[in-house]
Amino acid sequence: MNIEEKIKTLLANFLEEEFFLVGLEYRDKRPKTKLLVWVDGDQGISIDTCAEISRYLSDEIENQNLITSSFVLEVSSPGVDAPLKLLRQYTKNIGRKLKIITKDGKEEIGILTAIEPEAIIIEKKTRNKNPKPEEKQSYTIALTDIQEAKVMVSFN
Repeated sequence: MNIEEKIKTLLANFLEEEFFLVGLEYRDKRPKTKLLVWVDGDQGISIDTCAEISRYLSDEIENQNLITSSFVLEVSSPGVDAPLKLLRQYTKNIGRKLKIITKDGKEEIGILTAIEPEAIIIEKKTRNKNPKPEEKQSYTIALTDIQEAKVMVSFN
């Protein structure tokens, strides 16, 4: 088992049901070995929780002698502009506007309205040439067709 898998196992044993691992990157480059960990939660994640996870990981890495050289450990949330990677991240963003780039290069922007086991449903406004008001239309996008999806932050 490599270092990343060992860290994932440690986190799986520690994280409560409301928190989950989004990503992990281990850079073994001397003299600055770095371990970057991105964690999120169903209701977001606080700095205090990230600090608690960091202390736990640091202690376990030392106790189990997983990294023998000095290292830098960073535990944080993925950030508001980070792409969504997990189905669980889509679930927590239902009702928010997403910008989706599909694998064939198309850009779709719409409100995430529902999640299916292997797809998401977004609602887009359609414009008519005549004076009728805008209409909303639902679109299903398979998760396998998504290259990147980001939440569009609104300051309204």
